[in-house]
Amino acid sequence: MNISEERLYFNFDLFSQQEEYYNVNLQFIDRTLPVGKILSSNGLTIVDVACGTGLITSILLEKLQGKRCKIIGVDPNPAAIKIASDKVKSTGETEVEFHECFAQDLLNLITPQSVDVVYFCNAIHEIPSDKAKMDALKAIAGILKANGKLFINSTFTKESYTPDTLKFWGMLKLIAFQTLGGKRDKNAPSFEILSIDDYKEKLTNAGFIVNEINTVRVELSERAMLAICEYDAFVKGVFIDMENSDDFTLKQKSDALKLAVRTIIAQVQEKSPGLNPFARNWIEFSCEKA
Repeated sequence: MNISEERLYFNFDLFSQQEEYYNVNLQFIDRTLPVGKILSSNGLTIVDVACGTGLITSILLEKLQGKRCKIIGVDPNPAAIKIASDKVKSTGETEVEFHECFAQDLLNLITPQSVDVVYFCNAIHEIPSDKAKMDALKAIAGILKANGKLFINSTFTKESYTPDTLKFWGMLKLIAFQTLGGKRDKNAPSFEILSIDDYKEKLTNAGFIVNEINTVRVELSERAMLAICEYDAFVKGVFIDMENSDDFTLKQKSDALKLAVRTIIAQVQEKSPGLNPFARNWIEFSCEKA
């Protein structure tokens, strides 16, 4: 499998179809989408930042039920945009369009202060640096109207690890490394995980008022875990600090992670049958442009 084939195969689409992932995002949108305002307006503009293969866009489209509204999905991955464009189409008076774009570059694509609502789901943790995260949040603030709404969720914060399952996420990485005969490179950059307070500070500095922070525990099944092991960003994040990581293909790393998932689940089922080793907390931020 060459690099271009890997890009097409190892994407977020399979994990986005998992029941646990779908439900946590559906419930988030149910709690936050201003349907009443949409019904009473002449049409709102909603932007789905880091739309991936279109799950959030599809949920928004379903909730709008053809009402007059525009949804713009943006993502930097052209393969994901192609999948989203093929799956999610305009319905009734709800117009849908997709564009290849980094969050930091939104003002090059969308007119300033023209957007009513932005969803930024399951992705802010993938932006690699503090500066880039701030640039993305400032760009979102730039496209939002005064008092526009921003809704963010993430399962990669320091509070996302539940006390009863924290050790198993460490074991996942350890077993995957051992499977490939790799060791941790202490000089390599690690995947930085921020806290709720870190994100709240960034949102405030970008010009937002954080109105609500919500935590939802999600029990990830074996099937869901095997699916996330086929997402390139997750795989690369796990192996970012393994010595000679580039010597192994994405498929080899993915297979090592899948073996680690199965190994951990088998061990836990034998010793503690009622425990799900891969529970996570999704952290949700409901914000308003100041």
